[in-house]
Amino acid sequence: MRDTTLDSSQLQVTHQTAQDVAGSIVQQLQGLGFTANQVARGQQVSGDNILIVDGEFTDISQGNRLQRMVIGLGLGQSVLDADVLVNQTANGINQEINGFRHSRR
Repeated sequence: MRDTTLDSSQLQVTHQTAQDVAGSIVQQLQGLGFTANQVARGQQVSGDNILIVDGEFTDISQGNRLQRMVIGLGLGQSVLDADVLVNQTANGINQEINGFRHSRR
């Protein structure tokens, strides 16, 4: 996520969340028996038949703990929205397998 309006603490939370989510996805895929690795965006990945899961956060907020405690009614909740794309490269052909929007509030 690149936005000049983000302060350094927001940017740090965004980057840490991205690392945590990516690490969790890798662990879950490995737990299912897949060979899975986390690579930096833009890094070339080689292989005969590979899936690439890529995404970006469209909205991320830690929420406001005081609003949750005092007001309630869903106010102050944390937000995590992301767009995700799954591409497959096989036999030299790259194609989109799935794309979806994830929202957690």
